Amino acid sequence: MQYHDRLYGAVEIGESVLIDLMRTVAMERLRGVLQHGITAVIGITRPTTRFEHSVGVMLLARRLGAPLKEQVAALLHDVSHTAFSHVMDYVFGGHDSQSYHETIKEAYIAGTDLPAILARHGYDWRDFLHRRRLSPAGAALSGPVRRPAGLLPARQPRPGVIHGRRY
Repeated sequence: MQYHDRLYGAVEIGESVLIDLMRTVAMERLRGVLQHGITAVIGITRPTTRFEHSVGVMLLARRLGAPLKEQVAALLHDVSHTAFSHVMDYVFGGHDSQSYHETIKEAYIAGTDLPAILARHGYDWRDFLHRRRLSPAGAALSGPVRRPAGLLPARQPRPGVIHGRRY
């Protein structure tokens, strides 16, 4: 499957589990969920969808040498995100948390076709609910990451820039 990523350009994705997951209703839904919520709507940040972000994280995991299971985890990490991104964390979970989508992840995934697709490829969907032991590549993606110069191009405009224009 040929996929065009805003940062990495044309990328060939050949793993059937990744292709099958990317084509699910659950992942397609993320094409309509903005990564940065309201800030993209009002023009502060460039509109990027949770789908683009999730595929980008999966591609980054691949570039860092993560095994396929961690690439699957990277692809699915935001699958339960709601509209308006982390604004819902404040609405439903209190302002001290940014994890509402994590609290609903198990129930959300259980109600989709993801468990059956993962099972068909030899995975237990419950393995993707919480962070577990990760390879060095996965560990680099699981916490605060400082962008190494030249390795990870920024998806977002720099502060003071709206859609590539200074204001």
